[in-house]
Amino acid sequence: MDSLQVEGIDKELAKFESIGGILGLAVVDDNGLTILSRLPRAIEERKFGAMAATILGAMETAIIPFGEDLINLTIEFEESQLIIMSSENKIILVVLMELEIDLGFMLLEIEEILRNIKNILRG
Repeated sequence: MDSLQVEGIDKELAKFESIGGILGLAVVDDNGLTILSRLPRAIEERKFGAMAATILGAMETAIIPFGEDLINLTIEFEESQLIIMSSENKIILVVLMELEIDLGFMLLEIEEILRNIKNILRG
């Protein structure tokens, strides 16, 4: 990945972050390696990315008997929630956000960001 692609992804994340209610986010590959992140200092980005890819991979394996594709994962904590969504090119966007945020709106925004990242990587 070249510096222009990284810069383009960073701009997309900054745009997304401006929505409000976002506590942190990361773009990782399917191996859990962090490509770019905007996470609070208390969160170790390597572990965060690895955790997201592992959870996503485990769920993809678990749903094989259903014959369906996994669209996204939403994990709710006491005071926040996490959305993990991947694209066809195996890029994973992980978003940590406030609990009260409009989930439907956020899912639409995440899909758009993933499309934009896919276009950036396509060059």
